[in-house]
Amino acid sequence: MLSEFTKKTILICPLNWGLGHATRCIPIIKELEVSNRIIIASDGIALDLLKAEFPHLTFMELPAYNVKYYNIGMLLSVFMQLPKIFLAIFREHIAVKKIRKKYSVDVIISDNRYGLWDKSVRTIFITHQIYIRMPFFKSIVNFGNRYFIGKFNECWIPDYVDSLVSLSGDLSHGKNLPTNCKYINPLSRFSKKGEVVECKYDIAVVLSGPEPQRTNLEKEIAKELYTRKERVLVVRGTTNASTIGKWNANTTVKYLVTGNELETILSQSKVVVARSGYSTIMDLHVLHKKALLIPTPGQTEQEYLAEFHKESDLFVFQKQNEIDFEQVLNQPPFSG
Repeated sequence: MLSEFTKKTILICPLNWGLGHATRCIPIIKELEVSNRIIIASDGIALDLLKAEFPHLTFMELPAYNVKYYNIGMLLSVFMQLPKIFLAIFREHIAVKKIRKKYSVDVIISDNRYGLWDKSVRTIFITHQIYIRMPFFKSIVNFGNRYFIGKFNECWIPDYVDSLVSLSGDLSHGKNLPTNCKYINPLSRFSKKGEVVECKYDIAVVLSGPEPQRTNLEKEIAKELYTRKERVLVVRGTTNASTIGKWNANTTVKYLVTGNELETILSQSKVVVARSGYSTIMDLHVLHKKALLIPTPGQTEQEYLAEFHKESDLFVFQKQNEIDFEQVLNQPPFSG
């Protein structure tokens, strides 16, 4: 699919909402940079991650959404900030036109940044959420989602076309799929190599996602593991040292790591603990790695994905306030 792009200037723009949108763009960037000029535009921690992964590329900063979560529930927090989100979409729409003119961009690939369509060039939108799950205002939200998807020439869905082996379930499989959509199979920065790797860690904790829930999860896991003897490695997914949990002496703590480092860490670990974000699920699926999935409270997409995968051989689903490591550590490793 990506082989059709040659000698183009391609602008790739992941949303900065956790690290998943940035990480699943990594395999796309790696393949496209072989025969194209790549420019990356994002903001915040997503931009920092891609700068560490591709220091030789050109980077631009896009307006931040700056969505904050308050103690009123995630969905209500987002709903109250919709004017700010729509303003950010408008601002990034203006910004991308300037970048397109400055660098003579031929193709724009947007991972969940709704404002990056441009009628002057080919535009591609990446999402696994064609059908957004909401407890209220579902019809309005999905109408807006499809409206913006329709602004792009193409919509790429990173999942299998066959719903029976789908990783995203009802989020991307259903009736009345938009005409510009096509399935491109799951995207992962990792690859299953097949060799036996020595187990160096009992538990790898991979933290990500918006604050304050990222910090809340870190502190909850640190508390649960503090009196245990397992060898633990934590990837905090942030550079903010002031929010660090109280980890015991058996724990190795890292802040941000490159894709190659994380692949090594996961391969050397018996069990992975992570949010049930879709990019994380795609990575774990490729590595065939046993994992404890803990959805962000109130984030309906992650709650659905954790429920959807809880019967699989790979994943165990637990809520943030009900973490039980015995359930995970006592299960046999995946043998598929």
